Amino acid sequence: MGSGCVIRWGKRVVVLTARHVIMNGRRVFIRHRLRSIRCRVLGVDKKWDVAILEPENTEGLRVVQLASFKSSRLKIGERVESCGFGNPENKLAANSGLLRQY
Repeated sequence: MGSGCVIRWGKRVVVLTARHVIMNGRRVFIRHRLRSIRCRVLGVDKKWDVAILEPENTEGLRVVQLASFKSSRLKIGERVESCGFGNPENKLAANSGLLRQY
């Protein structure tokens, strides 16, 4: 069991999750509102513990809109912060600083 988020990746709708959740599976299932949806594993990265899955049926899945620097209202010199477990040591990391360029 694990968690993930549904995002749009080009023309595809995919699920972004942790690699350790799917281990070495080629086909996995996600649960959404009491139903199972079969997914194909598009890619994994062991070092960063990330996996990208493609659901066979995307009906009813709520797609998260990812922000990008081009679509955001950030300005040079503004403070930005991030936190999460996105590192090979699986330790919580937090970052903050001033936006210099993008």
